[in-house]
Amino acid sequence: MLWRRVGSLVVGRVPVTALVSYYRVLRTSKQAQGPGRSIDTRKVLLIAAACSLLGVKNPTVLDLGCGDCRYASVVEAACGLGMYVGVDAKPNCQGRNVVRTDLEVWDSPFVGVFDLVLALDILEHLTNYGHALDVARKAIKPSGLLLVSTIAVPMDDVQDAIERDPEHVHLYTRELLKRALRRHGFEATHAWQDHEILLTIAKPI
Repeated sequence: MLWRRVGSLVVGRVPVTALVSYYRVLRTSKQAQGPGRSIDTRKVLLIAAACSLLGVKNPTVLDLGCGDCRYASVVEAACGLGMYVGVDAKPNCQGRNVVRTDLEVWDSPFVGVFDLVLALDILEHLTNYGHALDVARKAIKPSGLLLVSTIAVPMDDVQDAIERDPEHVHLYTRELLKRALRRHGFEATHAWQDHEILLTIAKPI
């Protein structure tokens, strides 16, 4: 696992200091999850890398498709946590500030207030994923970072993969995701693939 994580950092052009943070954050955030909840270590690395690049203590965070808000504790372990807002149609969070709404039609009141916007395992489930990216672009600070994780498939297998899993209405190659982000005001600055997961850090443009 160590060499795969190092390889991810090299491919993604992420500071190696993120690897040191990764192991500390992984240990701390696992303890915070409690029984019956798990975290994806690849997303821990993504968050640790973003915190290293951002260089902000206690960042404000918008978590799109937050689910049970498990990655809020990962951000908190990596770089502290300021204001946190989770958004989900069926949230299952305790002790977190959450907006219960359909992300595909949400009229977000937030403009330029978040250091980090998380879109972890959500874009592939949205018919109108562009609206979610527009929400992210509106809400993020000029110096902020968008974190995306999604299913990665070969270019010639996108349609077949969607048909195999009807819950996934959009699937991406690294290039398709970069194009989608650019259409909605983001530039992918760091991107790598770990098995079936595509991980990307993007900045607003």
